[in-house]
Amino acid sequence: MLSSMVFPACKATKDLLDVTFRADYEADMDIVVTPDAMKAGINGVFSESATIDPLSNDKFAEYADKIKSITIEEATGTITWINKNAVLITADLNITATDMPSAHWVFTNEPLVQGSVFSLTNEAGQLDKLKDILNAQKVFTVTFSGQTDEDDLSLTFHTLYGTLVVANPL
Repeated sequence: MLSSMVFPACKATKDLLDVTFRADYEADMDIVVTPDAMKAGINGVFSESATIDPLSNDKFAEYADKIKSITIEEATGTITWINKNAVLITADLNITATDMPSAHWVFTNEPLVQGSVFSLTNEAGQLDKLKDILNAQKVFTVTFSGQTDEDDLSLTFHTLYGTLVVANPL
């Protein structure tokens, strides 16, 4: 009887030592839209990638082997600069890591203007896949590619993955 009272108390005491912190992962992609070889002078195409290492966050690296949970609080892509407005006809945003399922979002007929925000939802389990990649502490690649209604277009696409991490130093 005494042991059944001691063990829950020990677990509760251990949980008091939990450390909670925010770990954000960001990348800027400088995208140059070039003429589509199939439709020269009409549409443009692009593809750009960025690599993100979860251990690049100091707190995440410090507690890497003590992480209890990761919650993705925010996942967005934002046009932070563009040389002229356009329409994104279709685009894919992919997050890939070695030996892990990839996360994939599709966007169609979206305005491309400075300040446009693309919400990366968990509609098809994409954020669950990103969470698995983060839990595995795998370096991942974010690739944004697609077609616009304009060529001769340049823009900066800022991608942000904001997480809340709970770790226990014991």
